[in-house]
Amino acid sequence: SALAKEAAALYEKKSYQECLSLLQQILAKKESDPKVIHNIALAEFYRDGCTDPYKLLDVLEQVKRTCEELARAADEQLEGIGNNVTSPNDYDLSIPTLNTAIVYYHLKQYASAFHVVEPLFANIEPVDESCALQICLLMLDIALASRKAESAALVLHYVEKSYGLGQSGLENAANVQQLSVVPPTLAASSALDGKYLGITSSPAPPLVTSPIGEGSSLTQGSGEETFEEDALSIGLEIDGSHSVRSLPTRVPAIEKSHPAPGTELKLLMHLYRVRFLLLTHCLKTVKREVKSALNLSKDNITALLLKAQLEYLRGNYRKAMKLLTTCIARAENAVVPMILSNLGCVYHYLRKDQTAALFFAKALQRYSSMSKERPLKLTTFSQDKSLSVYYNCGVVQLLSGNPVMASRLLQESYSMFYTRPLFWLRLAECCISALEKGLLTDVSARKEEVKVVVVGKGRFRRLVLPSGGSNPSLVSGTQPDNVDGVFPQDGKEGKPITLSMAIAKRFLQYAFLLLERDGKPEELAAGTETEALVMGNSEVSPSSGAQEGRDAASTLASFTAEEKLEAAMIRVCVLVDLAFVELCLENPLAALSNAEAALQQHHVTKAYSFLAHVYAAEALCLLDRIKEAEGHLEKCMMDWTSSSGDFLEEDTAAATQKNGDHNNGDASSGGEDGSSRNLKEQMNFARFTGTQARASLYVNFAAIHAMQGELLQARQCALQALAIAPGSSMAVLAMVYVELSQGRTKEAVTMLKRCRRLS
Repeated sequence: SALAKEAAALYEKKSYQECLSLLQQILAKKESDPKVIHNIALAEFYRDGCTDPYKLLDVLEQVKRTCEELARAADEQLEGIGNNVTSPNDYDLSIPTLNTAIVYYHLKQYASAFHVVEPLFANIEPVDESCALQICLLMLDIALASRKAESAALVLHYVEKSYGLGQSGLENAANVQQLSVVPPTLAASSALDGKYLGITSSPAPPLVTSPIGEGSSLTQGSGEETFEEDALSIGLEIDGSHSVRSLPTRVPAIEKSHPAPGTELKLLMHLYRVRFLLLTHCLKTVKREVKSALNLSKDNITALLLKAQLEYLRGNYRKAMKLLTTCIARAENAVVPMILSNLGCVYHYLRKDQTAALFFAKALQRYSSMSKERPLKLTTFSQDKSLSVYYNCGVVQLLSGNPVMASRLLQESYSMFYTRPLFWLRLAECCISALEKGLLTDVSARKEEVKVVVVGKGRFRRLVLPSGGSNPSLVSGTQPDNVDGVFPQDGKEGKPITLSMAIAKRFLQYAFLLLERDGKPEELAAGTETEALVMGNSEVSPSSGAQEGRDAASTLASFTAEEKLEAAMIRVCVLVDLAFVELCLENPLAALSNAEAALQQHHVTKAYSFLAHVYAAEALCLLDRIKEAEGHLEKCMMDWTSSSGDFLEEDTAAATQKNGDHNNGDASSGGEDGSSRNLKEQMNFARFTGTQARASLYVNFAAIHAMQGELLQARQCALQALAIAPGSSMAVLAMVYVELSQGRTKEAVTMLKRCRRLS
């Protein structure tokens, strides 16, 4: 017992080698004791500078297995002697299990961490008091990081009720002081008496909290501190290789009496509420919670960063920029790169992508320097957000017209984002953009699919074909079975991906597969969006518990509906892009199938409906089904007639109205709504305006009539296209074709000379 106390004291002083010497002496007296082995593993991990967290995970797993085996053996022994008295639980798994979850959390493997910690929370009643609070707060961090709003709401409710932290009890909190926020810390077990102690440099056991800045970046949740979600992120788990069990439908019973919460815990719960409300876009309620947190600690960096995120989500980008700039001077070195990345996000939405790219580059330089610091800390892994910054750089380069560089930057973020459909959609858009700019040498997939060998000479010369396609999934059009580990080997080895339309098709298939795995499109009922808008208008009432419950349910229902709507929008984008890619690969049947599937989806915007109809018409023309193609173009014309003529503006206005109703916030006149900006950029990849789209529609009508030999009608459509867009190369070439078909060579040559400057 004396050795154990001395070892614990040395551990707190960070004298790990001396601590290990004492632990080895204890192990000699208590051979194979799992608690001693557990503590030795922790001391070795910190002594070695936290360089091998996976080795620690292996030891923790072995400790848990040993405890389970000893517990089973003890139970069998009791049953054998007929003793009905239950033995004391000398083989408690809560600490090694909690430490396993903490390590997974810092490694950003949130699905694995949730899978480990969820059973602890579901059976939290018998757990030691201090350990129980650590479990709750760690689970909150994991749920918020992986966008599990329902799980976060359950844990918040449990902690608030257990510790008397209802909203009405926080308004008059006293003892305002500057507080430091401590990240999740590994706990060590005493070698002899089985009690679990929080081991840190401070004399009192710390609270397990969010790391400074964690979750306080400019897009909450799955996107990890950045705008990489664009407008459409659906927030998948980071580590998709582990199944995630859902929480129990009830919160664990509150049976223990807890001491009155301190100021630090009150502040933490305010910050957790802010993160939860930002995740679910309850922006009006967030403002009150941020104010309460700053009243408790006016210079708290996490609260200021969360306030910056609030202004960002409300579209007040300059206010967000001012707050972030203020935070840089006060923040720790480990937090500065994240703030720089967030400033890059703000500049991106201010349409200053070059400045945004500069801030992202600075953030990456800081992260690179952090990774070289020694000794490492466990928090070094969780504070490194470089993969998110790489993604941001890729999106900015894609929007700036540099698809090759964008694909290389996106490739760097593969290990974090490969389970997200939007990641694969962006990679496919890199290929499409490269095609548009003439950067692809191989447009068709046929060179990759069929390799021909020439044998013999002269009249004996023969072409030898392979017995099967070199890439059956592309030849047959079938989807891959799974997305885990199927990234091209060039990408894994760091070599640049060779962009092509064949690889674009594969990327889009991965995106669609993930969307199907995470939720079927029919799950989005026709009335879901309207219901979500109504529920999003309710505010939390601190005076009524029943009202709080109803509002919490409304918030979660609204968030779920929004997630499903975003997934539906991504699905439409993927299907329309697939139709275009299949046309480039000369697969008209597949193109027609994807275009028609896109038109059957819920919530298809008019701009994407237009593209789907046009791609379907082109596919039908290639299949010699001209009349059916004409029907699709006529449907487009009917949509034009019933609208103002600019699909993009109508879609943006609708999105702005939806966002205003849902967020229930008051954006200042100096800012622009974030969702409307995202939608504009998403539509902008085709750079369609109402005039250009209408001109292209008449050009397509001219082509349809020309194919059927109706040159007079074709000429009228071509003239109409020229009248709408005199500078359109499509309209000029359509008119030249009609003139040549009718034998008017001079008129055709004159028109070509007059329009030489057109690209």
